Amino acid sequence: MREATSNPEKTAVPAVRTRRNARRFPPAVATRDLIDGSLRNTIRRAFFAEGGETADRYGISLEQVLAHLEVADEFARLRSGTGSGHRVSRIPSMISDLVTATACSHGVGTAWQDIRDEHGHLLIRACEMRLGEIDAMLFVRRFWEDLESRTRGCDDSSGPRMQDYLATRPLRVWLADRLLGKLEYLSREGALPNHSTRSVCLGSRPALRLVE
Repeated sequence: MREATSNPEKTAVPAVRTRRNARRFPPAVATRDLIDGSLRNTIRRAFFAEGGETADRYGISLEQVLAHLEVADEFARLRSGTGSGHRVSRIPSMISDLVTATACSHGVGTAWQDIRDEHGHLLIRACEMRLGEIDAMLFVRRFWEDLESRTRGCDDSSGPRMQDYLATRPLRVWLADRLLGKLEYLSREGALPNHSTRSVCLGSRPALRLVE
């Protein structure tokens, strides 16, 4: 397996990001702070044993995956001030999701289509806790559009990007939490049309959260 390939589907992603000073590191400095030698070797083994087929499909190299992790960890530090901490030990078990997120960050159209196909139904079902079926579908469609736009550097507004995925939990949970967080915020702000929201007969509305 090659560790670096080209892919015609890739589109350029800006090297410098304005949002929260997040930036893309060159592969040479990937794992500088986040991954020690032992974990790096474990990730390498997982990449070739379990993520290799996905990486070949998308034309993604191990060094690109490691560089993605450094960017994601920097964002976690900026957001929380602590970084990923002990949770990085979970990264090898999420290697396929990590490869897919890396491919999305590099503009691989096939990867975007794959995550829509795999996780789209789950996200719609999650939204249906608050929205009717049609509105849930529209809300998820807009979520995908905004996520891809920010990831490609076409939108500098606050919100998730695939570059932020650190692979300390499944990608489906990461996506759902960000979708439901947006839905919860709009609901609290009264920004959802009244006709679109489901009523809750007893008690207050439960907080929206997807459990791993």
